[in-house]
Amino acid sequence: MGLGVAILLLACNAVGFEILDVTDEEWVAPGYEVVEEAVIDPLVYGEPFSDDGVPVIGVHLSFVPDGSSDEAWRVVFVFDRKVVVLTEGADPVEIPVGLEIESCAFSPSGGFVVVHDGAEEYTGRNAARIDTATGAAEVFDSQPEG
Repeated sequence: MGLGVAILLLACNAVGFEILDVTDEEWVAPGYEVVEEAVIDPLVYGEPFSDDGVPVIGVHLSFVPDGSSDEAWRVVFVFDRKVVVLTEGADPVEIPVGLEIESCAFSPSGGFVVVHDGAEEYTGRNAARIDTATGAAEVFDSQPEG
């Protein structure tokens, strides 16, 4: 069983934007092999958002069925004012977000991402829930009165 592609990215909710030190001594799980290596430069797809003045790109990496017996890699990036979905063998999908993003959180599968604007002023529309499969974005109040 092959993973299809190993992506040399730090995959977690939101990471500081810094150069990663990658070596040839990476671990591959027993029963898996790297059949093709893909290196993705996130800055090709957008600009980092700012979290208290620190440039950040939200990243989620997953593997999804590709219609055959293998899996395809899927990377979801959160940038300043947009989300970009890259899937192996498909064109990039850009989802505009009408907020000045300051933080993000992914569902475990990466199918959904919630972004927050971090504004100190209450607007009632300070977050968005994005379906990364359909591109649907719903702006909502993340701090309802109650």
